[in-house]
Amino acid sequence: MKQAIGVKSATPSRPRRDELMLDRALKYARLHNGGNGMSIKDMEKKFNESDVTLYKLVRLGEAPKAVHTLIRKKEIPATIVSNAIKAQMKPREITAMVEAMVAERRDARKKLHEAGFQGGKSLTLRRALGLAIENIKKRHLVKGEGRKAIVRALNEIVNSGKPTVESIEGVILMN
Repeated sequence: MKQAIGVKSATPSRPRRDELMLDRALKYARLHNGGNGMSIKDMEKKFNESDVTLYKLVRLGEAPKAVHTLIRKKEIPATIVSNAIKAQMKPREITAMVEAMVAERRDARKKLHEAGFQGGKSLTLRRALGLAIENIKKRHLVKGEGRKAIVRALNEIVNSGKPTVESIEGVILMN
């Protein structure tokens, strides 16, 4: 049942967020039971989830245990895996794809670590700009005053709260 915009209900509309995505996926896969159990339509009503979300979560729940283990070890987020799994994929394909994604993430973390970034696990915009600044300085990709202007502008973007498209375009166009 949909509620009017701006109307607060006594119960939270999305209590499922208290439950980890992988746990929800495993529960929904068990209930769906390869199409022999509860239908997606019934699950949609019972759990207040969209059919697209349910299909993604059921596929994630039905993925090989090796994939679940990588998610539990926090090697890769469940959301990334659930969005990547396609209906026609076989278990081996899913495992190979997820292992490749994990290897790519490990490589990115290694590069971040080598570049001196500590503590983070993802290449955020701030870290990417930081790496770009260091590369420009080290490799002398731009000479003289141009380099100084680019580095100064990139530093301004990095140090501002949230960079805007305009500020990034300004650096690129050197305005």
